[in-house]
Amino acid sequence: MKCFVSREEKDWQPIAAACSPMDVQWICQSLIHKSTVNFDLPERSFDWVFFSSQEAVHAFFDRQKPQNHLRYGAIGEGTARALSKHTTPAFIGHNNNTEQTAESFRKIAGTSAVLFPVSDISLRTVQSHLPPAQVIDVVVYRTQLRTIPIPICDLYIFSSPSNVVAFFSTNTIPQQAKAMAFGAKTAQKLTEFTDQSALVLDQLDVNSIATAIKQIFLR
Repeated sequence: MKCFVSREEKDWQPIAAACSPMDVQWICQSLIHKSTVNFDLPERSFDWVFFSSQEAVHAFFDRQKPQNHLRYGAIGEGTARALSKHTTPAFIGHNNNTEQTAESFRKIAGTSAVLFPVSDISLRTVQSHLPPAQVIDVVVYRTQLRTIPIPICDLYIFSSPSNVVAFFSTNTIPQQAKAMAFGAKTAQKLTEFTDQSALVLDQLDVNSIATAIKQIFLR
């Protein structure tokens, strides 16, 4: 069986290992390139800094130091692990449904101003749950789509909406193939390019992903 996943091989290795001894040929290729940019913090004050990705954490702290008077939030546990290398998160989203995480953060943030270090193509899901007056967006990295031909596979796994867009700029999914999407936003983006239904994963730990892959291949 042949499987494409929109992540680099080094990042996918734990999941590939968890899928053994299945005979799977993995084609691991991220279809986006991320680069940090220079940025300035706004003059207006803010109380929170909220990160929606590990890349935002890395890009932000490349140029800033943590401040004791600020509170820091993370969209999920992977982002929180990256954030923990710099400071202790005051909020960690534990639900892979971004809309629900956004609502949980809104209740904790209250009326506080929140700085969001983001990509230039951020979906701004969490921001949309806050009053505009509380939101401060700062672009800290850019995302470029890579148009790379992908061989025909039995299963296509998409880890983000941006990877979906990049994939369909050059490729299509064969009618008989299966698709898997990490989260509702990625699945929603898939519907813009194909009528094929995708298995949507809300639990993105290694065991949950490996179990879902095994279920698809062993049917």
